[in-house]
Amino acid sequence: MEKHPLGSTFRKIPFLCQKMTSFVQTILYYLTTEVLELNWRKFEAQLSTVENIDQVLYYHEMYLENCLKECLLENQEILIVSFFFFLLLLF
Repeated sequence: MEKHPLGSTFRKIPFLCQKMTSFVQTILYYLTTEVLELNWRKFEAQLSTVENIDQVLYYHEMYLENCLKECLLENQEILIVSFFFFLLLLF
């Protein structure tokens, strides 16, 4: 029986899928617990001190900017690479 030239590559696929799943889970954990939750708590604390709607809008904008920056979504180049990576995962 002849060996397939891609045989060793095909055996690595489950390992690669497991590594990719682990990476996505780690990123998701970081984004939700370390970024979004902490920034939300800060935002809630700031809301308890507001005196007018302008302060609410200012604190909300700061919350959104901090989340974008800490989630690495502020840099246009990173967004483009992430988008193409996402497209690759779809196919």
